Amino acid sequence: MTSISFLLNAAPPWVSALERGEKGLSFRAAPPKPSGASTRQYSLVISETSGGKVAVREGEGERLLPKCCPERHINPGGSFCIFLSSTAAILGPEPAVDWWKSLGDFLVNQDYANKHRRWPITAQLSHGSAAELQLKMEAIADRLGWRDEILSGIFRRQGWLGGKLPKLRKKTSKLVNGRAPCPRECHQLHSPFKKHSCGIQKCAGNCYKSHRHKLRRACPHRSDIEQLIILESERRRLDIEFTKSLRKDNYSCCGTMAYCPLADEDNGREERS
Repeated sequence: MTSISFLLNAAPPWVSALERGEKGLSFRAAPPKPSGASTRQYSLVISETSGGKVAVREGEGERLLPKCCPERHINPGGSFCIFLSSTAAILGPEPAVDWWKSLGDFLVNQDYANKHRRWPITAQLSHGSAAELQLKMEAIADRLGWRDEILSGIFRRQGWLGGKLPKLRKKTSKLVNGRAPCPRECHQLHSPFKKHSCGIQKCAGNCYKSHRHKLRRACPHRSDIEQLIILESERRRLDIEFTKSLRKDNYSCCGTMAYCPLADEDNGREERS
């Protein structure tokens, strides 16, 4: 069976007007939101290559989405990036069900982006090869319970990972000056807190004890923090290269999102020492 055959057999209830033709599988889709209400009606087409790879995009009729928008995960040419490696061949019924679920989530996110002018942070993924680095960062963050602050840094430019990063040495990619304060603003906690703990929460307003910032070399999470900074520095570099390639091909900002690297000349540029 072909990828489209598997997808056709696994089509969910929120898909209608399925029609298989020369250009692929055309249909209308309105998946349910978490509230239970349906999304807008999207007119879509799934095409398949000779190798079984699939691509989904809006059809030629009524369009609800930009033709290309990296922040909305719409590739040059209009195909959707619904998850990492989402163009791989569909090799069975279960992958087909998973693919449809991912498409449904993608369209729900598109309605969210249309309303809020930003992609849901928990569903955000870096572009191109930068996505692999993000997944490594998330693995570190999940082990430490830092997922929210890591994602806020990457995609909202908030917190210690969202601004200017500590400098890296060109030859070794190591952070300079281990005696600098911990970039996460960790500080020493007084009694009755653990003497060697690492915290960022603040004491009550009537606390007058000293809370010295931990030095990076004394932070119990030093290795993880330095690895996150190194990965984020490289992720930004790859993200910048991705944006440059779009500009080179004359793609411009569609204006539908609050932040777009195509409209940001700096694009998070970082200096190295």
